[in-house]
Amino acid sequence: MRSPLTLFLFLLALILGGLALVFTGSEYRAAIFGTPPVSPGNTLFKVEDLDQVRQITLTTYDKESVSFKINGNIWEATTPWKDRADPVFMKFLIQFTARLKVEEVIPRKGCDLTESGLREGRVQVTMRDASGNVICDYRIGRPTAWRIPSDDGKSTQPTIFIRLATKGLKNNIYICSEPS
Repeated sequence: MRSPLTLFLFLLALILGGLALVFTGSEYRAAIFGTPPVSPGNTLFKVEDLDQVRQITLTTYDKESVSFKINGNIWEATTPWKDRADPVFMKFLIQFTARLKVEEVIPRKGCDLTESGLREGRVQVTMRDASGNVICDYRIGRPTAWRIPSDDGKSTQPTIFIRLATKGLKNNIYICSEPS
């Protein structure tokens, strides 16, 4: 006679546990189920996070890297040489990153990294805050054949392959445009 009651209590506990999981914060769901991809139409990175960028590292496929750090109001190259960096280039790189708009998401399994330019010839961009915490880390691939029409329909915007380099976010490849 106890088995129907035990079964009922087990099912009730299972349902309540599932509901508790659904209503917990997104960081807990992401830890269990993985982070969902950024939806098309949204920017890839949050501008508020990019306002905290104080270090930028550009790495090639051959593992050669150039690092920049802001010192006061001046961007300086720190490796492989020490020199002032072009502030226009640094501002453009941060603005480019902030404006990356997702047009399409492709599962990693369905895309060849070599054909998308994310293996050889790619550049990895890593941006960190003053404490060295990674704000964004992504790889820039080759331009795609897809062009996005502008709002007025008179011109088109190119799109490029982007792959996030963070461990839990590597499962998707994004086709992004950069509206100016």
